[in-house]
Amino acid sequence: MAVAATTETGARPSRAGRRLSAPSWVGTVPFLGYVAIFLLWPTGIVVVDALKNPNGAWAFSNITELGNPLVRGYFIGSFKLCLISSLLGAVFGAILAYAVASGDPDGTVRRLYLAVSGVLAQFGGVTLAFAFLVVIGPVGLLFHASWFYSFPWGITVIYAYFQIPLMVLVFLPAIDGLKVQWREASENLGASAWQYWRHVGGPLLAPAFLGGTLLLSRTRCRPLRPSGPGRTRSPTSCRSRSVSRCPVRSG
Repeated sequence: MAVAATTETGARPSRAGRRLSAPSWVGTVPFLGYVAIFLLWPTGIVVVDALKNPNGAWAFSNITELGNPLVRGYFIGSFKLCLISSLLGAVFGAILAYAVASGDPDGTVRRLYLAVSGVLAQFGGVTLAFAFLVVIGPVGLLFHASWFYSFPWGITVIYAYFQIPLMVLVFLPAIDGLKVQWREASENLGASAWQYWRHVGGPLLAPAFLGGTLLLSRTRCRPLRPSGPGRTRSPTSCRSRSVSRCPVRSG
C-alpha cells in the first residue's frame, strides 16, 4: 500500500487539452525549399537550355559535341587543374593551419595570419587576374614571368594564392578541436608520434581535410570553354566559377 501511495503521489498530473503532433520532416521544409529554389531550379534551367537551339526548339545535337576531341580536351584540362590545385592548396593549407594552431592562441601572429587569410581567401576573380597581370604579367611592373600562362602548373600557382588561405580558415577549427590530453594519453601508453597521427589525429582530421579539399575543387574548378576558332579563355584571369567572363587569349 505504501508503494502504491508513493507512486500515485509522484505521478505527474495530466495536462488539459491535447498537444498537436507534426511529422518529423516538417522542420526540413525551409531547407528543402531553399535547395529547390537556389540549386535545383537553376540547374534545371541550365540542363533544359543546353538541349535547345538558339531558336528555342529542342535539339540534341549539342550532346554530340562531347565527342569532339577539342571539347574533351577542355574537360580533361579543367579536371587536371582542379585536381592539382585543390590537392596542393589543401596540403599546404593544412600544414600552415597546423603551424598556426601550434602557436599562442591569443598571439599576434595567429590573429595577423587569420586576418590576412580572410582577405586573401576572397581575393579572386577579375581582381586576382588584374593583380598578377600588372605585377608579373606581360606588362608586369616587377618582371615578366615565363610560367604565367603555362598550363596547368603556372595557373595552379595563381590559384594557390587564394586556395591556401581558404584551406587555413576551413581546416584551423578542426585542428583546434584536437585535445592535448589525447596526445598525452597516447604518449603515456607508449605510442609514437606516427602512431598518434595514424590512429588518433589522422582519423579525426580526415573528414575536415577531405571536406576542405572538396570545397577547393568544387568552388574553384569548372570546365574551360572555347571562345572561337583557335582561341580559348585564359583561366588565369578569374576563378573557374566565372570562367565564362574571362578575357580571351589567343591559343
